[in-house]
Amino acid sequence: MIKYLKDRSYYEDLYDKGTVEWGLWHEEYFFNRAKDKKVNKLSKEMAKGLCRIYLYFYTGDRYVKREDCINKWMERDRKEDDLLENTLLPEALCFMCGEPMEFAHKHLKTDFKEDEPHVEFIFHCKECEVSSVFNNKGRDDRIPWQCPDCKRRLDIKHKRKNDVITTKEHCNFCGYHHEDKLDLSIKPEVEKSPTMAELKKFREDKLRFCLSPQEGMKYMESVANLERLNKIIGEIKEKDRKPKVKVLSIKEVQKQLKEVLKASGCENVTFSDPDTVGDVVFKFKAIDSRERGAYDARKIVKKAVITKFTGTNWALMSDGVTYRLGILEGRLKGKEYSEDIIY
Repeated sequence: MIKYLKDRSYYEDLYDKGTVEWGLWHEEYFFNRAKDKKVNKLSKEMAKGLCRIYLYFYTGDRYVKREDCINKWMERDRKEDDLLENTLLPEALCFMCGEPMEFAHKHLKTDFKEDEPHVEFIFHCKECEVSSVFNNKGRDDRIPWQCPDCKRRLDIKHKRKNDVITTKEHCNFCGYHHEDKLDLSIKPEVEKSPTMAELKKFREDKLRFCLSPQEGMKYMESVANLERLNKIIGEIKEKDRKPKVKVLSIKEVQKQLKEVLKASGCENVTFSDPDTVGDVVFKFKAIDSRERGAYDARKIVKKAVITKFTGTNWALMSDGVTYRLGILEGRLKGKEYSEDIIY
C-alpha cells in the first residue's frame, strides 16, 4: 500500500529546492531586465542592487516560513495515510451475478472542486468480467466488453507482435469498431539522478538562498527593528496629520464667547475670575433674552459654544450649560499648549 508520509529530510529537501529554483528565477529576471533596454532602462549595477534587495527579503521570508510549511506538509500526508488505512472497505456485490466482488486496489483521490481527498476503491468480478468503483459520490459500474453504441457484447481480440499489443474491438450487431495499440518498448521516463557537478552547483546555490539558523535569526531581528521603525514613523506622520490648533488668550476667548452668546439670544454676559490651578478655567453667566424653554435654550447655547471653539485650545467643560429661571451658566477650560489638547 502506498505511504504518503515520508522522512522529514524529504520535505526539507523539497522546500530548499523550491527556494533555490525561485531564487535563480528572480536573479535571471533582473538580469534580463538589465539587458533588455526596450523594457526598462536599468543599468547592470541598478539591476544587481534591486535583485540584492529583493533576494534579501525573499530568502529571509522563506527561512521564517520553512518550519511551518514543512510541518503542514507532513501533517497533510499523515492525515492522508490515516484516511487511506482506516477507511473501511465497502460491501461490493457484482451488479450482474450478485456474488461478492474481488477487491483490487484503493487509492486517494481529490476532485478538482474539492479540497479534501477521499478514498476510491476498485473491485472486479472475474466471472462477469466487470468492475465497480466506490468513492464519496457512490458507485460507478463499468463493463469493458459492452459496445458503447448498442450496449451488446463486443468481440474483443488481442494480438501481439514483438513488443506491440494490438487490441481490436468489434460489434457484430451494429458494426462498431475500435483498435488500440500498446507499445511495451516505450519505457516511462525515469527522473535522472543529478550528476556530481549538478549536485555541487545546487549546494552552492543553497548556501546563497537558504539561510542558516544564525543568518535567519539576524534577518528576523532586522525585520523586527524595521517594523518598530515603521511604527515610529507612522506615529510621527499621524501626529503631523492632526489639525492645527489655534491658541487663544483668555481676553480673546472671552470676547468671542460674549459675541456667540449674544448671537444665541443671551444678554448681560459676565465672567468669573479664572482659576489657574492646572488648566485655566473660568465660568460664564448670561440671561436668556428670548421666551423659550430651558431645554431649547441649553441646547442652542451649548451647540453654539462648542462649534465656536472647536479647533482652539478652549473647550466647554463636561458639565455643559445649566439653566435656572432664565439664567444660563457654563465653564470653559483652556490648555496652554496645543499638543496637550485631546478631542
